[in-house]
Amino acid sequence: MFGEGKYHLIPSFFRTLIYLKKQKREFSVIFRTFGNELDKIVWEFNRFCNGLHPCFSGRNGTPLIRFDGSKGAKDLRIRDGEQKGLFYRLSNEIQDTRFLQGTYDRENKTYHEFNQVLYDDSTYSNYEMSEDHLIIYQKILDTLKKFSSMAISDDYNSWTENDNHREVAKLLLLDQGDYGTQHIFFDDKADDDEDCNVDARDVISKEILSDKKTKNINVIKVEPHRAILEPDYFIKMIEIAEQGRDEEIERVEGGVADEGEEREVVDEWSKL
Repeated sequence: MFGEGKYHLIPSFFRTLIYLKKQKREFSVIFRTFGNELDKIVWEFNRFCNGLHPCFSGRNGTPLIRFDGSKGAKDLRIRDGEQKGLFYRLSNEIQDTRFLQGTYDRENKTYHEFNQVLYDDSTYSNYEMSEDHLIIYQKILDTLKKFSSMAISDDYNSWTENDNHREVAKLLLLDQGDYGTQHIFFDDKADDDEDCNVDARDVISKEILSDKKTKNINVIKVEPHRAILEPDYFIKMIEIAEQGRDEEIERVEGGVADEGEEREVVDEWSKL
């Protein structure tokens, strides 16, 4: 892969991790995809974490960066089965979500087929299927507290079979009362309303969260050309999201009514 000069992860992503490390920020990373490329993504990501990525290996004038737990560094490597998972969306109801932890390889199995082999085949003894959205939410949080990274396959078949509706897209569970944690989902298909392929839900009330509540706070539409050309693209987007979250918390604690407007991104690029 490197010999051909091709990457699955772009430099601005890596630079964001380096920035967060220098700022001594506490963070976790989850790779989410409808595709089948997680093996390649995890391989490249682990190479980066181990200080072996050609852009960050300390060779040929490049900086040496490690996220392998050495010298007090955060260990972001994805090596344990617990860090791998896949979603099944059986309907547009949040309670019909299933989460299999232990692999991100669907093996062309439906939920019912996978659920059956978990009990019949010892090969899958380390896998675990969760069938309650509150348990799913907590399991992901617990895994991130333990490992700080995950790779998850989303249910592309369900999404396409339901005309690409947002309600069966990539599920983002949010606890709106948790002011200590901010989830930020980056996706180049995070368009407006029904065209958005991120399904943000309140984990307590189960309601679908509108764009005005999540846009540029929890869900950010990535502009690929900018992410490639601007080394600090994701850093700027995180700052915008955090500012939006701070303003939201201030409004809620101050008892100010919801303005009912989406928060637009305003940065130097947008002003040009």
